[in-house]
Amino acid sequence: MKQYFKYGAYGLLALYCLFIISTVLTRQDYLWDFKCYYFAVKAYNEGLNPYDTQNLINHYGFYLYAFVYPPLTLLAFQPLSWLDYQVAAWIFVLVKLIMLGILLTLWQRFFLEKQGGLVFYLLCLLAFNGTLFIDFSAGNISIIEQFFLWWAFYFWLKGRLKLFCAAVLVAAFFKLVPLAFLGLLIFSRNPRRWYYLGSSSALGGLLIGASWLYDRALFGQFLKSMGQIDERGIYNPSLLSLLRDILKIPPMEKLSLLDGGLYLLIAVIITAVSWYYLRPVLKLKKSPDREKLILFLACLVYGLVAPRFKDYSYILLIPAVYFLWLKLNELGKLKPLIFLVVAVMLPSANRNMLGNATLPGFTLLTQILTQYHSLLLAALTWGFYLYYLRIAIPKRTWRKVTFQAAHNYFLPLFTNAAGRKRNADQTLSTEMRDTPS
Repeated sequence: MKQYFKYGAYGLLALYCLFIISTVLTRQDYLWDFKCYYFAVKAYNEGLNPYDTQNLINHYGFYLYAFVYPPLTLLAFQPLSWLDYQVAAWIFVLVKLIMLGILLTLWQRFFLEKQGGLVFYLLCLLAFNGTLFIDFSAGNISIIEQFFLWWAFYFWLKGRLKLFCAAVLVAAFFKLVPLAFLGLLIFSRNPRRWYYLGSSSALGGLLIGASWLYDRALFGQFLKSMGQIDERGIYNPSLLSLLRDILKIPPMEKLSLLDGGLYLLIAVIITAVSWYYLRPVLKLKKSPDREKLILFLACLVYGLVAPRFKDYSYILLIPAVYFLWLKLNELGKLKPLIFLVVAVMLPSANRNMLGNATLPGFTLLTQILTQYHSLLLAALTWGFYLYYLRIAIPKRTWRKVTFQAAHNYFLPLFTNAAGRKRNADQTLSTEMRDTPS
């Protein structure tokens, strides 16, 4: 009976996914990002400026979102322009489906200890406000980015650093920000890690420079279009957007010392706390999970501190949530386990449904809970992850790390202070002795 229920659940899940894909392909108001890519390339081939959104809208006669990728990416989108729009859309979605299938297999086989099941697939479908569905409905390239990024992580786990660097550079071709994951090289055991970090960082810089060389005028337009982006709320639930909403900074206003400084302060605190919890992990030389613990914590920190982290970008955090689910389950921590899974799978309430029923004085809180639902869940996952590290790593390792930190950071402060006081006392004593009475 259990097997029938299991297969029935898988069947219903598969049918629902097919329904989602058919909806994405047939609804005219979906694939808005893909439409932006397609017609930006068309416009470029016709001699128009792909970054002049209003001009493109006037030219094609329908609404388009802004094209916000470096000029060099127009070459990657060129094959789309050779096809009819509908055919190109079908091929684009099909390629993403194939990549997603490979990605799910990669996650389960190499990152999640071959323990994927119904909970895993439900998590992929529902996690972070349905982040996978948002990517497909928008027609964004996030799945493609994640595909190369997770292959990069696989190569990092295997110690194949050349392939890791190459895959990160490919993943960063469109959005550049994934270059930050080159920082994982610092935690590699390979003695040549610093060489790989320096050379791959230089290649990342060349990737940006290549766009400038490809078309300098368009590169200036690209930078201008990037400066005009100020998405917030449920579409871009990032830390910086949350702070700007809390501070009630008007849209499109430039970054100020207040919001920028506060963002940097919180980002530094998150990074510092994570580093404190990561230090015992680095001591686990023989643990098979050492690299995975580093990787998933890095993904969570990246998701929390990235200045721009769109709703479909939360795909990155799905394996971290399920990995944490497996580990808490191993330790028998049932209460946080249930709370974590239910909270992450629970979709955010639509703010428009609340109407005027918001309790007076709680408007801002309601806005944060609904519009920044995914960010809050990422923070919750990060907190549980630190909790897991605290209880899973042996106490003697924590004591050793704490002692080393006190010895390396705090003891010199007191030693230097005592030394300065002793020197001052000696100077005063010398002056008193030399002063004639």
